[in-house]
This record gives sequence, structure tokens and C-alpha cells, in this order.
Amino acid sequence: MSVLDELRQTTRIDHEAVEQLVAIERPDFGVDDYAAFLSGMLAAHEPFEHGWPALSQLGLWLPDLTTRAKAALLRHDLRQLGREPAPADTRIDTSGVYVAGEALGALYVLEGSTLGARFVLARLVPLLGDGIRGATQYLEAYGETRAQRWRTFTAALERAASDAALRASIVTGAGRMFARVRGLLSDAMARD
Repeated sequence: MSVLDELRQTTRIDHEAVEQLVAIERPDFGVDDYAAFLSGMLAAHEPFEHGWPALSQLGLWLPDLTTRAKAALLRHDLRQLGREPAPADTRIDTSGVYVAGEALGALYVLEGSTLGARFVLARLVPLLGDGIRGATQYLEAYGETRAQRWRTFTAALERAASDAALRASIVTGAGRMFARVRGLLSDAMARD
């Protein structure tokens, strides 16, 4: 079984829980809900991205790593919605939290979110229309290169997973990031 298949299988329940939590299919999903979603995702992305320099191995697997950062896009979108993003929380020492393959597993969750963002965007534009005009940079990340960027990422993931210890670490990291995203989104959506 490929590591990608293993990740899909082991994180399926977490993935479904996050989708239910955000609930963009709700007919009453509004701009405030969208802002809460963006806030939760910012809280997941920013500390992790801040720790990338301490995770040199991650840059070796993904030479384009810095172009995968999304915190600035999330901050832009929140400001476009008239929301001031929370101050950057960079207190999480990612070098101790995500080591070796765990960082790749965590990135699997965040890059997977980018891949799936096209579905969120397709739902939100008809639902919220002008209410989100100019506030979709995060959802539009990578544009037409989204599928290619995902393939590049998953190829790096598979290469790293050829080492059994790294593979286990990748799966652990994905589980940890899904738990973090789920908690952060739960908190953000509850405040809304």
C-alpha cells in the first residue's frame, strides 16, 4: 500500500470530522462562518510555517517549500472580510513538535486542504457572492498549478516513505496535524 493510501485510510475519520465541523453545505453558512474557517486555518498554518527553517530536512524533500506557505494568504483574506487576524502565534516550537517525517505528515494535511479548496470555493462563491469578493486567495492558492503541486508533493511523500521509520513518522504527523486543525477549527467556529 502506498503511503498516500495509508494516510487516506488512517485519517479518513478526522477528514470527515473536519468537513462536518466546517459544514459549508449548511444553507445558513455565512461570511462570519467563512471568516472563522480562515481564522482556524491561519492558526494551523502560521506556527507550522514559522518553524520551517528549523526543519531543514523538509526543504530537502520539497525544494519549493517556501512557495507553499499560506499564512499571508489567510491574513489577506481575513482583512478583505474586515477582520483583523489574531497576532501571529509563533510560540509553538515546531522543531520539537514535528521532526523528520512528522513534518511531511503535517504538510499532507495542509496541502490536502489546498487541493480540496477548489470544492470549497465552488460552493462558497454562489452562496456568499460579493460577501467574499477579494477574500479567496487562500482558496485559490496555486491556481491552475494546484494538481501539479499536489503531484509534486505526493511524489516527495512517497520517496520519504520508502524508509519504514520515516513512513511511520509521516502517518503520526498527519494524525497530529489533523487533531490540531480539528481543535483549532472547532474553537474558531464556536466563537463565531
